[in-house]
Amino acid sequence: MEQGLRILVVSLEYPPPSLGGYEIMCAQVCEWLEQRGHTLFVLTCEQPAHAAKTEPPMRADALPVRRTLRSYWDGTRCLYPPLLEALKLEQANQQELQQTVAAFRPDVISFWHMGNLSLGLITTAIRLGLPLVFVIGDDWLCYGWWADGWIRRFTQHPRHAGAVERHTGIPTRLPDLATAGMFCFVSDHTRRRAEQIGGWGFSSYAITHPGVSRTEFPRLAHLPDQPWQWRLLWIGRVIEEKGIMTAVIALRLLPVEATLQIVGPVDPSYRHSLERVAEVAGAADRLSFALAARQEVRAYYQQADVTLFTSMIEQEAFGLVPLEAMASGCPVISTCVGGSAEYCRDGVNCVCTPPGDAGALAFAIRQIAAHPALRQRLISGGLQTASRLTLDRQAERIEHCLKTAVKNNDRKR
Repeated sequence: MEQGLRILVVSLEYPPPSLGGYEIMCAQVCEWLEQRGHTLFVLTCEQPAHAAKTEPPMRADALPVRRTLRSYWDGTRCLYPPLLEALKLEQANQQELQQTVAAFRPDVISFWHMGNLSLGLITTAIRLGLPLVFVIGDDWLCYGWWADGWIRRFTQHPRHAGAVERHTGIPTRLPDLATAGMFCFVSDHTRRRAEQIGGWGFSSYAITHPGVSRTEFPRLAHLPDQPWQWRLLWIGRVIEEKGIMTAVIALRLLPVEATLQIVGPVDPSYRHSLERVAEVAGAADRLSFALAARQEVRAYYQQADVTLFTSMIEQEAFGLVPLEAMASGCPVISTCVGGSAEYCRDGVNCVCTPPGDAGALAFAIRQIAAHPALRQRLISGGLQTASRLTLDRQAERIEHCLKTAVKNNDRKR
């Protein structure tokens, strides 16, 4: 039997407390790898002080997680601290990485979300000669240099970079990622942006589309055939860029029976703005908010008549919400932005509408409501799509990349 790998995972956040799609995907893949016989250790950032009040405790059987890295993100904005403060942060992060590598002795390091983290950690890992695998689930290859309050300083003032690095021992330039390791992109859209906007070239990469967990979203025994009741669902991080306002405005263009349930974390001030718009539209009593644990999400999809994916983010890496809804047998209306266009097919597994167009969204909802045959076609197409895009499929490809990186590194020795 093939021996399992020792895998060090480095990421900005790791659940709990984070509820972001990138971090949830990281945790799911890590747990899958552990079940396959690999040994993992997660190095991530400090847990916010408020998290213990809102999030469940770590499970007794959870992966070992060390939350000692520091980032340039305070939960709401990027930080750009003074030089000496940034130096202390970098020194602390470098020490954490090197101590963790010395104690855990990984066969391979897997870098995930590195936006707002010290990119010099990647440079140090390269210099240690360890094989590296990068799982890219957002645009940090485009914005990471700016969000790193240390590297950014010397990108803007390159004349001082060499002298400061020699004096401090802390990397001051972007790591050379062209041949640093294997890259796993969640979509080809994200890879193209990394090349065209980030300016990177990749000698070795794979497209590893995310997928649904069959534990959380088991196969349906039969196609749902519930009567239409105008129950609209919007799920995810409730932020302006996700286009939720479009769904709220669309309510006034729909029958009074239509209700919209928003499931996800929302800032109180933004929630007030949404409620105010609904009130002006005469739909205040048809708008509701909820929070759901991961194990509860499927029930929300199955209780809804349609799921609305209204993202306006051009750089959307993938968008897992439509796929989860498809796996749950719920029809989907999607803006098909970014990486979601690689699996959302208009008229096949969803109805596509332009971002920000409340009129088009309301029309699509009415079309699905009026045509049961269309609903069944979308449900059937969605289930077929979800049967192809699974967590197992993604994790197997990432596992293959990890093994390949280790074998290639062994050949170089």
